[in-house]
Amino acid sequence: GSVVHVVGVAPLDPGAPAVVREVIQAALPDSVLLQLCDERVPPVWELIERGSKRADGSIRDPLPEVSIQSVQADARLQSLQWWLFGGLDMEALAAGQGTTLGAAQAAGAHEAARIKAQTHLVDRRASCTLHRCVVE
Repeated sequence: GSVVHVVGVAPLDPGAPAVVREVIQAALPDSVLLQLCDERVPPVWELIERGSKRADGSIRDPLPEVSIQSVQADARLQSLQWWLFGGLDMEALAAGQGTTLGAAQAAGAHEAARIKAQTHLVDRRASCTLHRCVVE
């Protein structure tokens, strides 16, 4: 049989990444499932690669002034869904809480890589959910 550990965290909780890391460190799983779809990986990738806070204590670079160069450099600004369906608002709420969107998923991916566990994305594509909200 298999043992499954489910970690439920609030997306705007600044303590969520630490909880995810603690569970993975304690359980040492073979696989880590992330509630993340392939469409939402690019905006979270900066966090996954960094794996920890920046030297100034922030989690993610603040949103840059919008320009052609900044849109090309920041995956958040390349997502039409992010612009049209609340990403900017949610990012602002997260910043007010001292965190960023995707911080818990990034912590899980980083910790899984550290212990050499497989990582799997297990969420429905964001575009599918948005389509269902708009059309149905």
